Amino acid sequence: MHFKTDLDYNGNYENVQKRGLVEIVTGGGAVSNINDKKNYAQKLDIHQQFAFKNGGKSQIEFELTDGRGTTRTYEIYAAGDDGNIIAGAKIKRGTLTANAIDLSSADFTGANPVFPEGKEKKFVIVLRDEAAPMNTGTGDVTGDTERRLTLLVTLGVKTVDTRQPQVVILPFYWNGESDNSIVRTKDSNGIVDAAGHIEIARVSVDSSGNPSQGVSDVSGKVVVRGTAYHPARLTKLELTVPNTASSASEVTVTADYTAAGWNSTSSPKLEVTDERIDVNGHWVAWEYVWDTGTPAVNKEIKAAAKHDSVTSVSTAAGSLVPKNAQERPDEQSLKLAAGDTAVKGQFLRLIKDEHSYLVTINRVNDDGTVEWRLTNVPKEIEDYYLYPVDYSTTGPSYNAPEFKVNIVPYITGIETPLSIGGDTEPDLYARTALGCYPVKDGATITVKGFNLKAADSTGAVCAVVKGADSSTSKNLTAVSGKENEWTLELPADAKSGTLTARVNGIEAINNKNDNAKDYNKAKKTANNNKLTDDVELDVWQFNSKAALPGRGYIAESVMRINPANGMIGFAFANGPDFFSMSKGKNNSYQEWHKNNDEFREIDFVYDSSGTSHGVVVAQDMNSDRNQASNLDYLTSQWGSGGYNYSGEYALRLEKIGQIGNMKGEGGNILDKNRIQHPSLAVAKNADNGDTRLYLAYYDNLNDQIRFKAGTLKSTMTWNERKGQPSDTKYKMTDSSGNIVSSSVDIWARRYWKSGAAAAQFPIKPFGQFVDEAWTKEIQKYNQDNVSIVAGKYMDGTVIKPTGNNTGTYLSLGVVPGATADKDVAVLVWFDETSKKLKYTYNKYPTKEDSSIIPADNPPFPIADPSNPDVAKLKFHTRTVPPRHFGTQTPGTSTPDGYWNEVKDVETTGKKNAKYRRTHPLK
Repeated sequence: MHFKTDLDYNGNYENVQKRGLVEIVTGGGAVSNINDKKNYAQKLDIHQQFAFKNGGKSQIEFELTDGRGTTRTYEIYAAGDDGNIIAGAKIKRGTLTANAIDLSSADFTGANPVFPEGKEKKFVIVLRDEAAPMNTGTGDVTGDTERRLTLLVTLGVKTVDTRQPQVVILPFYWNGESDNSIVRTKDSNGIVDAAGHIEIARVSVDSSGNPSQGVSDVSGKVVVRGTAYHPARLTKLELTVPNTASSASEVTVTADYTAAGWNSTSSPKLEVTDERIDVNGHWVAWEYVWDTGTPAVNKEIKAAAKHDSVTSVSTAAGSLVPKNAQERPDEQSLKLAAGDTAVKGQFLRLIKDEHSYLVTINRVNDDGTVEWRLTNVPKEIEDYYLYPVDYSTTGPSYNAPEFKVNIVPYITGIETPLSIGGDTEPDLYARTALGCYPVKDGATITVKGFNLKAADSTGAVCAVVKGADSSTSKNLTAVSGKENEWTLELPADAKSGTLTARVNGIEAINNKNDNAKDYNKAKKTANNNKLTDDVELDVWQFNSKAALPGRGYIAESVMRINPANGMIGFAFANGPDFFSMSKGKNNSYQEWHKNNDEFREIDFVYDSSGTSHGVVVAQDMNSDRNQASNLDYLTSQWGSGGYNYSGEYALRLEKIGQIGNMKGEGGNILDKNRIQHPSLAVAKNADNGDTRLYLAYYDNLNDQIRFKAGTLKSTMTWNERKGQPSDTKYKMTDSSGNIVSSSVDIWARRYWKSGAAAAQFPIKPFGQFVDEAWTKEIQKYNQDNVSIVAGKYMDGTVIKPTGNNTGTYLSLGVVPGATADKDVAVLVWFDETSKKLKYTYNKYPTKEDSSIIPADNPPFPIADPSNPDVAKLKFHTRTVPPRHFGTQTPGTSTPDGYWNEVKDVETTGKKNAKYRRTHPLK
């Protein structure tokens, strides 16, 4: 027996799996033989699989064998549980045509229809052959009257259903980059990019600054999704959005159920993405690509569904409580919570945080496990909503036809002149490690984003920071021929800070949202995987007269920002014979140091009190006399002036020449490039003001990376030291040569030219910072006051390797501790032999400075910790690939535990924090 009903009203009977259409249910009954095989009695219960839903076109078809003759007559009537006709029931009689009974509307209507409405109705169908002819008008039977086939069938009848449909608008969700509520499109290069943005838990505020009332913030193109259901049949869907990119008022889109399925003439279409229509009802899942319009908050999306002329309720009804699955056997099934039941076609939404998976149940097992297809839902997601099919006499028990949202501006990115270098990765060079956009004051930048124009097409008003408590506003200008692209000319007085875009008083949410959310992260670049959607400008004020040479030109300029007052400071080679540097908190730079030739190889830093420290190499040399200038250390704590050779207010650390090689063999060597890439790092003791200084540089003559450490006492001023070879201890003197009794002791070590009548002693004011290159003449190889990090070193008269290859490019930093013994000096350099970036650190690098009379300071070989103190001070080295640093966390025990996160230069926490990255020049 085949029971048929035309659910889609296309005039045919068919089952279409792709559409979820079930119009034909086939079954056979249990056989009971009576009266010597004359009377066949059968029972069939299909009320859970089939219901007549189209009174105008339904059919019962039989597959019959045997019997007498070819004519078959039938009787149909409503019966009770006992199979007997209900008193007064209407009987339908006739003759089978092609072994089928075609039903009509008259069979389902009227005061006493053949098929009264109901979910579980019993009917008797009696078939006779020519051995027992029946008068189809009167029902009289002749011949063998007991000869018949009797079928007691239980099924549903739902041809007349005036109950209201159910419609549900689902929340926005984020399951991952490829499964979420955002529309994604491909650009001309085939790159997939987001055409919209969502903030699932709203962060926006209204034009008065009050929290908006919408559930979510949306921008650009987003996907609105939902479901609809009716126990019989859905005929129409409607969705109304507050506005669109092309309409400032509400827009309604529709989809109609036709003989060919669902059809939408709207643009964009209201699409049905999943459907099932069977005995249990008509389910659809739908979606709409909404191109949001002018920003506005607290706006409603509204949905409706129809069954013929009956429309769903326009207000919410009931509520759903999430249930927890008893079991998740695999990614396409779950065991319902105790007490829950489900039917095929019913919608199930699995949820966790902002994850949401809507699936259609296609199998219900006896143990309460339900299954679905196509969608894999992670097994750790166990909570679910089961969208109900239970109904009252008029409507559904649950209805959610409204969803409130906020349409907000959103900036997807900034393009500056630096963006061009990144090609398909515009942020590669255009953003700092913290994600800020460096721009020139007065520059014109491109702002990309969604919903950045008002209804009259006026570009968003952008607030650009002018100072700590002020800003200036300028409108965006649309880029001709480009969608969602605008230009913004920064005012000349713009300062660093956030860029805020407003439309109708509603602010873009970039700088308000949660950067931990995946949808608020920016695309990774080759050197930064921590970028977010924050929009912050580093406004650089360019001044062509910021640093000027006395004559000639400037070379090797270094710029720092004084943390004490936010002032910009410079150090540079000033023309052919001067070195200039900042005098701490007093100025940005001044002439500091003189030489007979140019200066090169410069570094310069501030300590936390604003005192400046610098190193510089003078380039003068006299080959006839084997004389060469020096690598000098300078600081504003001592003052400025003097010459590189004479060493006023300086420590002469190294000559740019050497007598022979490391063993003193060979001819004299003069090399302007001996000292390369010096790098200074500084830590300040907050308790007594002492400054711990660290210096690393490459020694080209000896192919070494050298390191120095020492503590500069806050009470130590500069004074030239002279004396006799027998003297080893001095006090500081004033300008008249009188001993300052309260001054600290200065210890000297003997370095003088052999045969000199009165030697000048190199003072050793702190640690390995020693005025040892005090002669004009070049000196022999010396490693007394350095640590050898890479290359070779002298062990007595034997040259030994440290185990580390050298490289000229290096950078030194310090992880400052509360005290000197807690400092960790951190060094990276490019190993030019292995072509790898090397990383090393030194705990307590000023340890040798803690003794009153320092012992000879030996090198620090990696593999030779013969002395216990040396073992404690040795460098630990590891090889890392040449990549962006800053992703590791400082540790406490492992050799590679001291990474310092890369940060932008700023003065947060200081009294001048308001000048963050925009600093005065003096």
